[in-house]
This record gives sequence, C-alpha cells and structure tokens, in this order.
Amino acid sequence: MLNIPKTASPGSHFNIIFEVKSPTKLQEPIIVSVGVPAYWQVLFKKEPQNQVNEETLRYIYTIMSPKFAKAGSFTLYVYAKRKDGPIISKKLLIDVVRVRKVEITPVVLPEYVKEGDTLKVEYLIHNLGNSQEEVRLESIGGRIEFNNDSLKIGPNESVRLKNIQLIKESDSNSWETPLGIKAYLKDSLVPIQVINSLPVYSNKIKKKDPYLRFPIEAGIWYTNYMIGNKNTSGVQFDIRGRGFLDMKGKHFLDFTAHGPTNIDIPILGSYDVYSLNYSFKNQNFIKLGDYTLQFNNLMEFGRFGRGMRIDNEFKKLGFSGFYIQPRFFNEQKETFGGSFFLKPSTKFRVSIDYMSKYMVKKNRAFWSDLVGVSTKFQGKVLNWETEVVGNRVEQQYDYGLFNRVSIQLKRFQLHSDYIYAGKDFYGYYNNSYLLVNNLSIALSKKISIGVGNNITRINPSLDAINFNISPYNSSIQAFTSFQLSKFSNLLLSYNKQEREDRLEPKKFHFKQDFARIAYNLNAPKFILWYEGRYGTAQNLLQNNDASVPRQSIANSLQPQVRVFPWMWIGGMAEHQRTSRFSTENTLTDLFFYGGSLRMFVGDKLNANFSYRNNFAPDELIENRSLVDLSVGLRIKNHSFNLTAGQTFIPNLSVDFQKTTYLSLKYTLRINAPVAKNKNLSNIRGQILGLSNSTSKKGIVVQLGEKRMLTDENGNFYFNKLIPDKYYLEIDKSTTPFGVITNVKLPLEVNLKADSTTNIQIQLLKTGGIEGKVFFEDGEKLATNYTEKPVVLVKLFNDNESFVTQLNESNRFSFKEMKPGTWQILATLAGNEEGFTVINAQQTIEIVVDKIKKTEFAVRPVERQIEFMPRTFKLVDKQGTDSKKQNSNRTSTDNKKKVSQPISKNNKANQAKKLFDSTPVSLILKREPILIKLEVEPKFQLQNRIVQRNKTKTGNIEGNRTSSIKQSDNLNKSVASNLE
Repeated sequence: MLNIPKTASPGSHFNIIFEVKSPTKLQEPIIVSVGVPAYWQVLFKKEPQNQVNEETLRYIYTIMSPKFAKAGSFTLYVYAKRKDGPIISKKLLIDVVRVRKVEITPVVLPEYVKEGDTLKVEYLIHNLGNSQEEVRLESIGGRIEFNNDSLKIGPNESVRLKNIQLIKESDSNSWETPLGIKAYLKDSLVPIQVINSLPVYSNKIKKKDPYLRFPIEAGIWYTNYMIGNKNTSGVQFDIRGRGFLDMKGKHFLDFTAHGPTNIDIPILGSYDVYSLNYSFKNQNFIKLGDYTLQFNNLMEFGRFGRGMRIDNEFKKLGFSGFYIQPRFFNEQKETFGGSFFLKPSTKFRVSIDYMSKYMVKKNRAFWSDLVGVSTKFQGKVLNWETEVVGNRVEQQYDYGLFNRVSIQLKRFQLHSDYIYAGKDFYGYYNNSYLLVNNLSIALSKKISIGVGNNITRINPSLDAINFNISPYNSSIQAFTSFQLSKFSNLLLSYNKQEREDRLEPKKFHFKQDFARIAYNLNAPKFILWYEGRYGTAQNLLQNNDASVPRQSIANSLQPQVRVFPWMWIGGMAEHQRTSRFSTENTLTDLFFYGGSLRMFVGDKLNANFSYRNNFAPDELIENRSLVDLSVGLRIKNHSFNLTAGQTFIPNLSVDFQKTTYLSLKYTLRINAPVAKNKNLSNIRGQILGLSNSTSKKGIVVQLGEKRMLTDENGNFYFNKLIPDKYYLEIDKSTTPFGVITNVKLPLEVNLKADSTTNIQIQLLKTGGIEGKVFFEDGEKLATNYTEKPVVLVKLFNDNESFVTQLNESNRFSFKEMKPGTWQILATLAGNEEGFTVINAQQTIEIVVDKIKKTEFAVRPVERQIEFMPRTFKLVDKQGTDSKKQNSNRTSTDNKKKVSQPISKNNKANQAKKLFDSTPVSLILKREPILIKLEVEPKFQLQNRIVQRNKTKTGNIEGNRTSSIKQSDNLNKSVASNLE
C-alpha cells in the first residue's frame, strides 16, 4: 500500500494507491477489485494497460464516502486473483471524522405583529452533521411548543417546532420585540441561535399626558424596636421626589424628607434625613442637607453628614467643593475641601485634592490638613488608579498611599490593591496596611488556575451606621476553577489563613490551613451551593497547647427550589468541627441551620423571609440578620410594606446586640404637574379612489384606538396629538374586495412639534397567483432519503416581498397583489441536500382581476459517473509546450488509440507515463452530472448516485460490501462490479 489515508470527511473523496507484486513475471493478466461499505462509491480507477511480463502493477482508486456517513471506523478490502489461483485480500481501515453542524431556520416570519397578539413562529432544526445530536432548546422571549427539555436529532434529520410568544403591552406606540430560539448541543456552552427583531404596533394610541409630571412618594412609617429589654416605638413621615423639571430634560431634582429621629441607635432608618440634590445637564451638581461624602479612597471614602457640595464638570476639566458635619462619627466634627481635575482624554484623569478635618481624639482637638494627587486610567487591557496624600497635624507630618491595578489580557488576569496610612495620618485610614493580589490564567474555556494573597491591617474611620469591624487578616490561596456547564462550576483551592479580632476582649485569633471545594449550580428551577473544608487549625488565644494544630472540618449546603414560577423555597445547613473558637483548645461541634422563602406575584405582591439560628464568631464582625421578613403590596398608586426581623449589631454591648424590630409603611405615589407641552400636532389625510365615480365615503382609518370614517371626498383627520411616532391603518373590511393601497400598511407617521402632516393613500385593484409543487417519484432509485423537504415560495419585486408555505395538497397562493412584474422563487428550507427545484425562479406578470397559474417541480439530486469504452490519457506537467501539444491532439489521439495497434515498447512507456501522473480529483455538483472517462475498451462502468433527504434516523453506514467474495466465481463477481 503506497498511499492509504487515515481519515476521511463525510461526502468527500480520496485516493488509494497500491501495488500488486509477483515473484516472477506475469504470464497472464490478474483480476483486481476493491470492496467498499454500503453506499460508498468507487468513482474512478486506473489499472495498468499491460500486465504480461510485469512483476509490479500499480493501481489507483478514487472512492467517495456518503454525505452523512456516520463517524467511526470503516473497513475497505482490496482483492487480487489469478485466473485459477486463490483470492488474496488486504484490509484497509478508514476513520470517518465527526462533523457537528446544526442549523435553525424560521419557516415563515410575519412582517409585523400587534400588541396583545399571541405570535406563533415555526422553526426547522436540521442536523447537517454525521452523528446524532442531543439538543437542549431555549426560547428567546417566549416558550417552545415542545414537551421535552431536549430532543435527539439523527444525521440529516429535521424537526419542526413552534415558538409561542405573547406580545406584552408597552407605553410606546411601537417598538421592536426579539424573537428566536437557542439550541445547545450536548457538551457545548456556545449556543446555536436565531434571533429576529419584529416591529410591534400598538392597538391604541398611548395616552400622552400634555403635562410633564414630577413623581413624588409621600408616606408614613410606624416602627417598633426591642433593644435588649427596652421597647421603643415611633412614627415618622417620609416624602421623596425624583425627576426632571423641564421638557428638555436639563434640570433634574432629587429630594428626601424623613423624620423625626426615634431612638439614639441609628438602625433601620430610625434617624432623620433631609436632603436636596440638583443637577443641570448632568454636568453641574449641588447637594444640600444630608448626604454621603465620597471624596477619594484615602481622605474620605464614605462619611454621612450634613452640609453642602458643588461639582462642576466640563469637557477637559472640572472642580468640586464641599462642607460637611459628620453625624455618626464623634471623632470628626467638621470637614471642608475640594479638588480640581483635568481630563486630557476619555481614558485618563488627574486631580489635585485638598481636605481639612477638625478632629477630637483622646481629649485632644486638632485640625488635620490633607493634600494629595490622584490619577485614574481606564482602558481595555489596563485599569489603573493611584493616590498619594500628605497629612499635617500641627507640626507632625505623615502620608498615605493607594494603588489599584487591574490587567486583563486574553487568558491572563491580574488584580492588585495596596493601601498604606501612617500612624500620624488622619484621613479615612490611620496606621493601616493592606495588600491584596490575585492572579488567574485561563487554560481553556472551562478551566482556570490562580493564586492570591490578602494581608489586611486597616483601621478605617467607619460611621456608627455601618456596623462593621475590620479584623486583621492574612491569607494565601491557590485555586483551580472548572466551568462544568452553563449553569454550574467547581472550585478547588488550598488556603493558609490567620485571622484576629480587633475588639477587646478578643473573641477569636486563629491560624488555619485547609483544602476547600466549592460547587455552585444555578439552574432555572434549582440553585445549589456546597462548600467543604478539611484541614487543621490553631487557637492562638490559648497559651496552653496553642502550637498544637487541631483537625478542622466544615461543610455547608444551601439548596433552593423553584416550586412555582413565582415562588422559591430554600434551606441551609452548616457543620463545623474545629478548635479555633474553643476556650479549652479542644475540638468543638458548631451547627448552623436556616431557611428562606421568596415570592414575586407579578409586580403587585412580593415577599421575602429568611431565618438563621446563628453565625460563627469570626462572622459576627458586621451587622447580621438572624430573622428577616419583608412583604410589599402595590395597588395602583398605593403601596403597603411590612418589615420585621432580628438583627445582630456587633459594636453594642452584649445586652443590646440582638435587636428585634417591626416596621409598617404606607406610601402614596403622586405625579405632580410641573410643565405643559403646548406643541401638539395634527394629521390631515385623503383616500384616493379608483376613479372619480367610485365612492370614497365610509372607509375606516385607524390610528391606534382612534377610528375615523372618511367623508364623500375620502378625507380624514386626527387632531391634538403629542409629537411622536404613530402608525396608521385602514380597516380592510370597509374597502371593496380585491382592492389594496399603494403603500404598505401600517404606515409610519412621524409627527413633529406644532405641525400638520398631510397624507394621501391611493386604492388599487389587484390580481393573484395560484400554484402547485410536484414531487417527482424517486422510490425506484437507490436512496438514503425518505421524506420530502419543506418548500417555501417567495413572491417579490424591488419594493416588497411575501413568503408562504404549501398546504396539504402541495398548493400555494398569493391573493390581492399589486399588478405588475414580479419574481416568484421556490426554495427548500432544510433537507435540501438531496433535492433540487426545477426552474426555481420565474418571472410572472400579475394582471388586474386575473389569477395566474404556475408550477414547480422538486426532484432528487442525481449524480452520475459513466466510464466510456475509450482510452483516458493523463499527461505529466512538463512544460508549456507539452501542455499545448497534448491539448491540441487529445481528440485525434484518443480516437486513434481505439483502433491502432500498439507495440510492446509503446505499451510499456504508456503504462509508466500513466501511473506516474497525478490522480484526477472529481468535484460533484448538485445538478445531474455526466462525467466521461476514457479507459481501455474492456467494459463500461456506470455509477449513479441519487440522494434524497430524510427526517428519521437511518443507518447510513450499512454493512460492508465487496465486489469479490470467497464463495463467488471471481470472473462473475468482477464483471458484476464493473457493469
């Protein structure tokens, strides 16, 4: 065997070259044949013209696999036999590669849809690969009329299904709605999808309020707190507003009035808030009253207080200034400052910042002055932010640094945060240090690895309402992440950690190292989170045996189930066996459990409930909710809210740490008018009849829900419309049969402010087309395809197009069409590999009051290769002159070689030249093909390939068939193969 390919693609052809050798010179010809599997084709073969007195004979065969040959190994056989000798065979293995190709085709899409309609669109899913595919389907904007979540489609099999979508209402007169389906192949995260956007027209004109209205919410709260053994209750008012003040959207206002303060502990909105925010063109901002100051990372990262702030931003520069009196941080009495910044480009910004704080700390009052420079760059690959701040307190100087870098380059991601603040630095941080680094590399689309570290020694100046304590923490981590599917992922990691409580007396200080596994599943109807840890821990609060590591095991499970489309039920269970919190440094079992309920009934009712019995000591560093209940009901402009629960507050004394609360709130929504739109528009229109004598009266013209009858002259009008986009229609039931308009309806009308739009619509008489598609019988032909394809018929011209399907009788029609010259085209939607349409596109003239007839024929694709009884000569590429001579003498030489005698030497030279030449590649087209190859006048070989599509899985591979069998007479089998 000289040239044996290892693999082949379905529907492709390949060459095999082999030699037959004899220990002595042959005295008579030998018979050689090739056996191929069922439906495989021997397209062409070249044999030695002279075999006598030869010891080595070279053969070339061109073989084609079926279009949908299954993936896997196939066996071919080469047979050789002397006249009276035994059959010698050689087995060849060819691997057909797997081809995965699934196409989704919408059969017919409507041109538009109306609000409130139920839209049904049929799709054809066709497997063009050579193996069975398991497909999971998802609808885009609707639901699929299909019982199973997934389906199996065999090679060249088609499945038809419908996507059903309810067109919801909108506040607009028209909009676009997405429509389509997604198909996920098994073991693939990338969907095959078809998405179309259809125009939606409203059935009625959305009532446009001529007034610009400012939304306001006015409410009243009742709140009850049980803090320790002390019960406190109170009533508060709450008024909020947020919206534009002018028609052009330049002036924006946001205000809040909430109070009075109920209790001294600021929790759950128990403190009063009065604020007023104004902006002009989204460039100039003013804040008055209560607000949260976020100036920068080092000076003031978040401080709630009362004062004012002004910000002005222009194209290349800007500035800001502020004054604030903190309300919930007793060490800071008042603060003022500002900044000036430049923006050389949209990606880069640099600013100079100044702030001064009046501080009272440990019976010492002083001013802390801070000056700094900050830069910020945002790009596609690099994001970078840096701050450098100097601080002066009386005659002492110190500084702070902040740096954040994020790099994302293909599969490489790096993120780094760094914070430093000196002992005499009195900004947002004091005597602090933080270093966080994370590096990850994506090895593939599903696997990532990474490392990270976290060193936290920060002392932030937190407001009392934050309820957060920052423990000291040091950790390093190495991890591997696996994306198991679209909905699930798995994380494996190894961690070393030290964690220390900042409060005295300390509740925890431990070291631990552990291996961690975390699994997350987020499916449409089920959510699951699992985390498991196994390692060792050391309790550093105990002097005795603190150096002895103890076993530490933890498991946590949190499932959630969607029992109804509007309800989720969940639970949680956690167990820890560790010594890190034990006062005796012994292994202790900790159990935590809880549950949750979520309900969303439309946009009117929602409810949430959660319960947890407790948390681990190192988790109680911030405000934690043990019981939480919230219920909201909305009826038109009225809202009712119930909030209740139990909260753990870490920075209170033990007796007051658990707080139980209940809050009831009623809110009324008011849309206060602030400006009136006086620039209304009008429509004036006329229906033009078929002739002056034709009645134009009584035709219904519709604009949304507004309807109007035309007068005797065909006139109609619509007045006092808000400038917007509208769609005008004519009720066809009020026009004569066989009459249409000269413009496509619905007609889009764009109304400008304070204007009148004139419209004229001409009525036209119509004609029509009727036709039929004939499917030619191909059952008498050898075929792998058993079901006819889907045929779509399209009628179009330069301006319009219409598509229809065949009915059960294979007929179609286009009625009430404009007179003129049209093109009509029949196409195959899926399953088109084995069929072709004869005379697929036709020109047709539509005449008034006439129905034109037309026909199409669909037949199986026929491919035919015929070997004629003449010599086929191949010539080496030896030069330009040689090519020209061979080209000029091809016809004459071939005819002569049939009758002229050939000498022994000429035969030998000709055979050598023939087998040294390059094999011919054959390209088969969809139309019937007749290929004539000239060979020795021994036989005539006809090989006819007929393919028809099918929609059921069939065994394309079949059983191997050979042209020579051990039990058959050799001459008979070879002759049968060559016929």
